Amino acid sequence: MTTRTFRIGIWVLAAMTIFNLVLHASGLFAIAHDEDERLVFSSLTALNALGLVVALVPLRAGERWAWLASWIQVLATAAVLPIGLASGDKTAMPYGYLGFAVVMAVGLLLARPAGDDLPGRAQTA
Repeated sequence: MTTRTFRIGIWVLAAMTIFNLVLHASGLFAIAHDEDERLVFSSLTALNALGLVVALVPLRAGERWAWLASWIQVLATAAVLPIGLASGDKTAMPYGYLGFAVVMAVGLLLARPAGDDLPGRAQTA
């Protein structure tokens, strides 16, 4: 039996992943101007496609490994901020990626598998 909180977390994560998937797939054709940009957009598209499959199948089934593995997508999304700032990006784009990562992290925290208690949290009967 899954809780409402768990289902909300899964669908928040799935919605953010779908949005990123569409964004990066369209960027592959509309924004990328050279091979390096096409490689970045295609890699992020693939990461989001895999993240969506993991979120909708094993994570939704409550698999702990899927929950842990899903943090890779969140960290990769958040990593755009320091990489963008280090490269001199003066736009708001790196901060937008950080915002996406924060919402995805909230979704993952809501969707943590049953019995997988967070450190410092009291167990309830």
